[in-house]
Order: sequence, then structure tokens, then C-alpha cells
Amino acid sequence: MVASLEGGEEAGGDARGRQSAALLVVKKGFGRAGYGDRYIDLRVEDHPNPIEELKRLLKLHRVYSLIDESEDKLTKGDFEDAMLAVKKAITLDPNIDDAYIDLGILSLKLGKKKEAIEAFRKALRLNPNMKKLIKQLPNAGLMEPNEEIFTELGI
Repeated sequence: MVASLEGGEEAGGDARGRQSAALLVVKKGFGRAGYGDRYIDLRVEDHPNPIEELKRLLKLHRVYSLIDESEDKLTKGDFEDAMLAVKKAITLDPNIDDAYIDLGILSLKLGKKKEAIEAFRKALRLNPNMKKLIKQLPNAGLMEPNEEIFTELGI
């Protein structure tokens, strides 16, 4: 669909020039967290390069959809498939702190403490404020309390 927008622009586009772009994909029951039918609903307004910005947002949408998928599988106890989804998210964009938090949680669930610590470190390098979130993981039931890990991470 985005390629169609690019093709329209290459063919001359809107006579008023580039300014906005939007993408709406409706899929029954595929809204965020299973609510509603809006699978993708992105809009860029008043931007010097709206199609490129729309492509950037679409990539982020894909990354966060994979993170959501990973978290859903984690909740269901399907740690291996959850790990595949979060690793794919990280491949698409290695600069999303949430993905590394999920990677750390999953690594702990799979008994890979060293990998978990490294994932949490990456999240903290991207966003030092994630210390608060990591410290709350035991209270949320997402990891066992582990002072050794917290000490290792400096939290």
C-alpha cells in the first residue's frame, strides 16, 4: 500500500504538493490487544516528507506488534515462540528498550541468566529510566526476586 502512495507521488502526486499521508488497514478482531478491527491506523499530517515518515511509523508499528505478540505468548507460557517474536522485533529495530526488557524476562524464564542481564543492560543503555520498570518485574510476577541481578545492573 505504501508503494502505491510512492507511485502516486512519483507520477505527479497532489497538485498542492506533499503534506500528508495515511494508512488504514482493517482486519476483524486484529486491533491492538485484540480490541476493535483497526489493525493499522497511521496518519502523518503537515510533514515535509509524509510518505517517508509513514514508512518509519509503519516499521515501528511492526516492531510493537511483534512485542505485543511476544508478550501474549509469554503470558501463555510459550517462551520459545515468544523469544522468536521479540528477537524479530529487535532485528527490525535494535533501539526499542521494551524489546530488551521482554528479551530479559524471556531469557530468565528459559534459565539464561547471563543473556537476561545483557538484555536488561541494553534496555538501560537505551533508557536509564527502565531501572524502575526492571525493579518492579518481581512484583508483577514476571521474574523471581533476584538481588544478584539487580546488583549486577546497579539497581
